[in-house]
Amino acid sequence: MSNIFTHTSNIFGRHFHIACQLPYNWMQFAYIHFFERSFQSLTIVVDNYLLNKRCLSLFLVLIFVQPLQDVLAAEYKESEKPIENIIEEEKDPDESVLMEEPEEAVTKDTVPEEEVIIEEPAVPEEEPPAEEEVIKDEEKGMPKLSPKPEPEAKPKEKPPEKKKKPRKKVERPKGFFKGARIELKSRTVYFDRDTVGGIDQESFATGGSLMFRSGQWKDFFRVHTEVFTSQKLYGDIDRDGAQLLRENQKELTVLGTAYAQFDYKKVRLRLGRQDFSLPYVNRNYSRMIPNTFEAYAMTAKRGKFEGIGGYIDKIKKRDSGSFISMSKAAGVAGDSNEGMAMMGVRFQPNKNLDFGALNFYSFNVFNIFYSEINYTKPLKDKDGLKFSAQFTDQRSVGDELLSKSPFQTQVWSVEGRYGVKDAVFRAAYSATSESGTISSPYGGYPGFISLMKSDFNRAGEQAWMVGLTYNFSRIGLDGLSMNTKYASGYNAEDFSSGAKRTDEQEFDITFDYYPPAGRPLAGFWLRVRGAKRWQDDLESGHDFRVLLNYTFSVK
Repeated sequence: MSNIFTHTSNIFGRHFHIACQLPYNWMQFAYIHFFERSFQSLTIVVDNYLLNKRCLSLFLVLIFVQPLQDVLAAEYKESEKPIENIIEEEKDPDESVLMEEPEEAVTKDTVPEEEVIIEEPAVPEEEPPAEEEVIKDEEKGMPKLSPKPEPEAKPKEKPPEKKKKPRKKVERPKGFFKGARIELKSRTVYFDRDTVGGIDQESFATGGSLMFRSGQWKDFFRVHTEVFTSQKLYGDIDRDGAQLLRENQKELTVLGTAYAQFDYKKVRLRLGRQDFSLPYVNRNYSRMIPNTFEAYAMTAKRGKFEGIGGYIDKIKKRDSGSFISMSKAAGVAGDSNEGMAMMGVRFQPNKNLDFGALNFYSFNVFNIFYSEINYTKPLKDKDGLKFSAQFTDQRSVGDELLSKSPFQTQVWSVEGRYGVKDAVFRAAYSATSESGTISSPYGGYPGFISLMKSDFNRAGEQAWMVGLTYNFSRIGLDGLSMNTKYASGYNAEDFSSGAKRTDEQEFDITFDYYPPAGRPLAGFWLRVRGAKRWQDDLESGHDFRVLLNYTFSVK
């Protein structure tokens, strides 16, 4: 444990040391100090990027307009928990994410571990009427009496009292050790891929992770650690590259996460090795081990606003046992050790509408700005429509270590979904700027048109996609679902020479089976996936994958 805290203090340097010496209001000071470097760097972006300026201003209003104590005076409610920085995969019950993350690409194969293939129709269930509104006819008022009641008349009866709503029992933390949880997560994956040029990749591995999460001490402090391992069952060195194992098909064991968490009302601070579930910065958990990051991050919530900010120093990619700087992960050669600042805001004015923005500033490398809006339209019989749009801007910054010259590129996309009965139909369109291909070195690409083999975000590329998700429970196959997509991309070109590149098409199909509770094998998750890709109408490779998960939990 001492090694963990020594390593953490080395990551954060004097920032953490100074904050720990403050005699009062240390969290507010730490919050300002942590973002000092972020603000200096984002100033460069603000000058050329108006959207970033608005995002930054909104976050400052959210966090610093009033003292932290006044801003967050309201106590936690069970349904209003602070945002969390980890996504779809096996989330803790008290965790949520800044923004609903679009389906991860599997181009670089980024299907999240816990991605639920069947999406419920976009209409929330109808809420039952408030208890005060359910009044029987005889309770609506006193019976009328004659002006001169007879002596024998019975005294009027009092109306029955309304039943009061029972208060929800809020479970309080049980202490550091008494409220602890241990989970053993078993995971087995088979991966087979043919790529352009006849290169084959094939691996078969088993392993998983062992997780320990303490209880919350004094409603304030807890720790979390998780060790991951991937052990080879089969892997020919000539068919390397599937990323289930290390280079040359070697086994891999690594301490993926180890962080301290501090909670104060609606503010949460995490220090150490952790994971995120954000667009462009996420676990990318479609293999044996996820991406994890050495970082410090703070999240906060006030009313209809949520915010996140922090600094990421290093990343451990899913097929590696060591952490490298964010600049090296982006592709910068040499001894570059630059980190990355991040900041984001989400606003949800009502249950059917939300929009947000995120900015990632990789020092002297490049800046990524992402924004997204979602609108749900309820229909009758619990059917629904959902409309979404997203935009990304990437450009070089500072010393431009990656490109050695200025660059910038953008992509925008829209998507519509229609949920009816046990099916969800979807269609999407995207267009990428001719000035460059979109890059996603820190996790899965969040675009709506991101399939198992291709992200459809090459320079100048336009793409469309149709898809169907279906739950077979209506025909008696409880727990079985299917997801299928077809996408086509065209007009892509080489951004340096302007030469036209091949058109591409891809078809994906996925089957998921979750045995219902109380049935044999309940708790298992089986996923089988396949993909076929074409370039200029000629077949250019396939994917086939099988994944089996099971979680044992001890509380």
